[in-house]
Amino acid sequence: MQYTKHQILDIVNKQLLFWIKKDETVKNAIFELVNHKYPARTETEKSIKEILQELAKGREELAKDREEQAKDRKEQAKNREEQAKNRAKDREEQTKKWEAQEKKWAEWNKKWEVEREENNKKYAENQKIINEILQDIRELNRKYTVNIGAIGDRWGRHSEFSFREGLREYLRSHSG
Repeated sequence: MQYTKHQILDIVNKQLLFWIKKDETVKNAIFELVNHKYPARTETEKSIKEILQELAKGREELAKDREEQAKDRKEQAKNREEQAKNRAKDREEQTKKWEAQEKKWAEWNKKWEVEREENNKKYAENQKIINEILQDIRELNRKYTVNIGAIGDRWGRHSEFSFREGLREYLRSHSG
């Protein structure tokens, strides 16, 4: 009869368990084999206790970190609220400053408008006076031109007469 690999392993497992329960030497031999490969129960328990302690310590540290983070978040939220209040206050102050500046600009614009109107009136008056002065200058210029022309005409005639008389006297005195 031929057994399959599975059947053989099943038989060995049953027989091995039987011999481990019945024979102390087999039990000790298997224990020594397993003991070299795997740590003893006390060592395992000790390692597990250490791991559990480290886990507990890690949880405590994690809890502390979470508490600190929660405090930080609360403080950050508080800071954000304070900053928001400060920004709102700054905006209000800036708005008041702008409104005051706009009032000043409106007053200056009114003042400049009045001054511009006054300056335009003064300019128009000055232009009128300048035009009158220019008209007077033109009239005087025409009078002087006429007078100078008349004087030149008279002077020219007198000088011509004198020249002729002088030439006659010269010719008389040398001709004769």
